[in-house]
Amino acid sequence: MVLTLALVMMASGCGEKDGSTMTYEENGVTVENNIPEGSKDQWCPVGSSLTVSDPNTGEAYSMEIIGTEMVDGMRMCHAVYEANEPQEDISSVEYFWSENEENFIMIFYDSSENIVLEMKILDGTTTITSEDGSVNVMSEDGTITSTDKDGVVTKLNTGQ
Repeated sequence: MVLTLALVMMASGCGEKDGSTMTYEENGVTVENNIPEGSKDQWCPVGSSLTVSDPNTGEAYSMEIIGTEMVDGMRMCHAVYEANEPQEDISSVEYFWSENEENFIMIFYDSSENIVLEMKILDGTTTITSEDGSVNVMSEDGTITSTDKDGVVTKLNTGQ
């Protein structure tokens, strides 16, 4: 949740002037937000970054919008999150989102850069792939298809 909120704030340039860096401290935690010149009103402000550090614990994380990519035929903004202290075995996240914000992908990695979890919402279909290879797909019509790591498929129609 914090990641998503921070990315939305960073991408929208919340409270920032174009071409500025804002640094502030709250409860001993230092936050630095950078908005490159000419990017404030862009839907994917490449080079925007957010760094959060806590000198008391040594914990720090950073996020940066690194560009756009074509994913499944859609142009998506691409951001990278990295933490020096993994939380729940997550040390980095790749986050992609479409300009209309209706499609996104989040890929969570451990410290060895193995995928721990992948979540996608593309064209109304939600897909979650776990570290063990199991896949859950929920389509717009309410059909849920689960495939476990052994390839056993279970289907459920919620009748939405």
